[in-house]
Amino acid sequence: MQSVYLSTGEFAKLCGVKKATLFHYDEIGLLSPERVESNGYRRYTEQQVLLFDLIDSLRSIGTPLEEIRNYIKHRSPQRLEELLEEKQEQLRRQEQEIRRLRRLMNNTLSELRQGRSAQCGAVTIEEQESCCLIVTPIPPECRQNDRLFLQTMGDHLRYCSQHRLFHHFPLGEVVRRQDFTAGDFQSSYLCSRVDQPLRSERLLRLPGGLHAVLYHQGGYDALPRSYEALFHYLTDHGYEAAGDVLEEDLLYYLSQPDDADYVLKIRVPVALKTK
Repeated sequence: MQSVYLSTGEFAKLCGVKKATLFHYDEIGLLSPERVESNGYRRYTEQQVLLFDLIDSLRSIGTPLEEIRNYIKHRSPQRLEELLEEKQEQLRRQEQEIRRLRRLMNNTLSELRQGRSAQCGAVTIEEQESCCLIVTPIPPECRQNDRLFLQTMGDHLRYCSQHRLFHHFPLGEVVRRQDFTAGDFQSSYLCSRVDQPLRSERLLRLPGGLHAVLYHQGGYDALPRSYEALFHYLTDHGYEAAGDVLEEDLLYYLSQPDDADYVLKIRVPVALKTK
C-alpha cells in the first residue's frame, strides 16, 4: 500500500507537538522527514507517527535524547525488548519514589493542620499512637557549641536522605525519660519519623497509649517553660513519665516567619503513680 505523506504542519498537529520540535529532532538526527522534495517541503509518513510516540514516551520518563537516537539508529526486536525492560524497571523505581513523596507531603500537611488547630499552653491526657523514629545522638557539648549542633543535624539529615527515610519535613527531638524525670529538659536525640519499623541501628520505638500532650507556642528559647509546665502537671495530678518525651515542630520556619508563632507538640507516655 502506498504511504501517505504528511507535511510538517500536518505531522506536528497529529503528534500534538510544535513544528520547531520536529526541526530540532531533524537537526540532531533523531527523527528526520522520510523525504524532502525539490522545493524544500518536508514529508513524513504515518509510520513515523509511531516512532514519534515512542520518542515522546521515552522522553516523558527522562530518557536522554542521545540514548533514544542511538536506539533508533540501531533498532531491532532484541534492542527494543532490552530497552522496554530497562524502562519498566526505571518506572518501578519512579513509582516508589512518587509514593514516598506523597507520604511525605501528606504527613507534613497533617502536621501543619494539627499545628494550626492546636490549643496551646494547656496539658491534656489523651491516647497517642506508637511511632518509630530514626535518631541521632546529640553530644552534650552541643549545649555550648552551635556549630557542633549544626554538624550533628547535618549528619542526621544525610543519613535520612541516603536511606530515604523522611516521614515529614520537620525534625524532632527526644528527651530521655530519666532526664525529664530529673528535671533536665535537654534533648538527647534529633529524630525523624519513619512509616514503619526497619532494620537500623538508629531506630527508636516510642510506645502508644496514654500520653500527656502539650502544644508549645513560641520560639525554642521559651521551650523550658513548657517542659516545666508539663513536668509540674504530671506531679500535681499523680502521673509519672512512662517513656521518653517526643518534641516535634508543627508550625516553624517553613510556614512561620516569626518564631513567636511557632507551634511545637510535646508528648510523653504517662502512668498513674503507684502508692
